[in-house]
Order: sequence, then structure tokens, then C-alpha cells
Amino acid sequence: MKKLYFPLILIILILLGYFSWTYLQTTPQYSFFKMYQAVAARDYPTFIKYVDVDSIVNTLVDKAIEDSNQKTSGGGLIQLGKNLIFKLADNMRPTLYAATEVAVKKGVESGNIAFIYQPQNVIMTIVTSRVEQDGDEAILYVEGNNNRVVSVKMRFLGTYWQVYGIEVVR
Repeated sequence: MKKLYFPLILIILILLGYFSWTYLQTTPQYSFFKMYQAVAARDYPTFIKYVDVDSIVNTLVDKAIEDSNQKTSGGGLIQLGKNLIFKLADNMRPTLYAATEVAVKKGVESGNIAFIYQPQNVIMTIVTSRVEQDGDEAILYVEGNNNRVVSVKMRFLGTYWQVYGIEVVR
């Protein structure tokens, strides 16, 4: 009878391991870790699988342009100059988008993109991050160097998660 238990327990453990690994590969943390690995390997094609570069670049450029249009204290000439710069930057949006995308690609391919969060492995990514998931959308909170917390907005694309927004929370 004891000989029957060992193969049964072994089969259960193998199935448990298989299903755990299959589930792990569908989590936002796993996709985030794969994105980090792509940067470490300077693998841009894999990086863009896990990161919607267009969405992030457009958001960053739009935010920078909008921030440049904030009212300032000072004379009318200062505000006039700022308005002119805003209009110029606004007209240059497509060029700024393209230049920023090229910079991201070069950053990944050269390994010069700095991460405030550097996971050792996928298990540490799961342990050290927090996820708020709502259907096919999730926000992954990771704490990096200097206790800075970054929120990473992600969407589920069938078999993996893709980053479409990043914001420093604190």
C-alpha cells in the first residue's frame, strides 16, 4: 500500500508545480519581470511586447507640454514668452513623440535605461510588489531604491500583461 502513495504524491506535486508555473506566467508581476529582463538583455523586440511605448511616450510628452503651460508669477512678458514656447512645443508634438521613442529604443538597446527597482527573480517581484487588479486592467506598485514607489498601469492582452503607464507615487 505504501508503494502506491509515493507515485500518487509525486504526480500531485508535478501537477501542482505545472499549474502554479502556468498561473504565474499570466500575472502582471511576471510580465513586469520579463520587461526588466528584456532591458537587462538589451532586447528591444521583447521590451515592446511588454511595454506600449507609444502610449507611454505620448503621455510623457503631453504631460511635459501641458506642464510648460502652467501660469507663472511675474510680468506679462514672462507669460507671453511661456505661451510662445508652449505653442511651439505643441506644434512640435509629432517630432517630440518620434524623438522620444527613438531615445527609448536606444536606451533599451544600450542598456542605459535606469530602473529604480531591480528584481533578483520573478518570485522576489511577486513578494515585493502589490497589485490592484480589476478585470483586464491592473496597477502594479513596486518600491525601489530610496523608498520611491512607482505605479505601473498594465492591461491584459490574452496571455501576458503590457505596461501602458508609469507614474512615481512617492
